[in-house]
Amino acid sequence: GGAAMGSTGCGKAVTQAARQWVEMTPLDVSGTMRRWWTYLPNNYSPTRAYPVVFLFHGCGTETNNVPMQNVVGENAILVRSKAVTDCWDTGTSSPDIAFFDAQVAAADAGYCVDTTRRFAVGYSSGSWLINTLEWVRGGVLGAAASVAGGSPRRNSCMGPTLARLFIHDLNDRENAISGSI
Repeated sequence: GGAAMGSTGCGKAVTQAARQWVEMTPLDVSGTMRRWWTYLPNNYSPTRAYPVVFLFHGCGTETNNVPMQNVVGENAILVRSKAVTDCWDTGTSSPDIAFFDAQVAAADAGYCVDTTRRFAVGYSSGSWLINTLEWVRGGVLGAAASVAGGSPRRNSCMGPTLARLFIHDLNDRENAISGSI
């Protein structure tokens, strides 16, 4: 990897408690107020550029997610959000793409983010969204991991290739493994 590239939020002091999910001021995305949360590592320093991991939940609530907070220790900022309905809209021009863009901008402005190390993790419906983000926002993300997802746009990627991890149960009854292949 190359040198860290700090975002505009580097140097800004924060009062947010570490190691807990904190709901942020909703983001206005095309007139809809969208909910999102951040999780800062212990000993967060506004002078250190941190990787950021965007988490996208499976159908249901924002907590129906891969529990990355259990493994990042002091080494990453986490961002999670909530779909307008139970599941994400995975269309290439969906409001959820604009919501992702707004989250990236807000995280970059509010925290010291390493803009060369943005990652995404999705579960089920969130994995479908990540597969769409890879297609339409591949240059924004460095890598992505999906658990039990799929994509209607297989074999038609545009933009830079991402490092990827696909986790899928061979016998998944809701998301066929063919969606991750």
